Amino acid sequence: MFFDSIIKGAPVTVDVAGVLIPINSGFRTSLVFSTMQDKTSLMATARVLNLFFAKEGKLPDQASKHPKEALAAAATWYSEAFDTMQYGTQYSQRSAHKRTFDWQEDAGILSADFMRFYALDLTSSSTQLHWYTFINLYMALIATPDSLINQAIGARSPLTGDTTREAERAHTRAARAWALLPTENELREIALTLEVKRGRWQGNN
Repeated sequence: MFFDSIIKGAPVTVDVAGVLIPINSGFRTSLVFSTMQDKTSLMATARVLNLFFAKEGKLPDQASKHPKEALAAAATWYSEAFDTMQYGTQYSQRSAHKRTFDWQEDAGILSADFMRFYALDLTSSSTQLHWYTFINLYMALIATPDSLINQAIGARSPLTGDTTREAERAHTRAARAWALLPTENELREIALTLEVKRGRWQGNN
């Protein structure tokens, strides 16, 4: 809970095999991790360890001796930031199958909203935020009706409840305006779906 961060301070260490070691807690570190496509290969493992734990290019001995535990601790620490607000489906880190937000593609509106609502320039090196603080501010923007992030995520999410035809048309227009470019995985899924449909069509003719 974020209350603990308010009372005790946001966590800047993690437990790796019974020893507390410092973790690089700035929001930029975790944003880089968020955008990594590969997090499982040996090369990616080394990169993640260095990203979260290295100081001046050197890993702490505990992280070097227990890389699996260090990776697990970093992943847990990273994910727990999304539990700072535990009410409302809009705060869930995991959306359905469709992406509603992309850290890289939406970097412009993210930066604009942080400047507009918080007077924080994310492009300035002087802006230093703990990952948990950053995510807390980001999730507040999701629930702020006139934020760009709220508009983008709303347009990319399915309509719920009773809707009118006009509302559906307006949502379709907004969805097109805010559409994200498909990822490689999404392109593969689209191609597979088309192949399945083609096979069914050929089987019926």
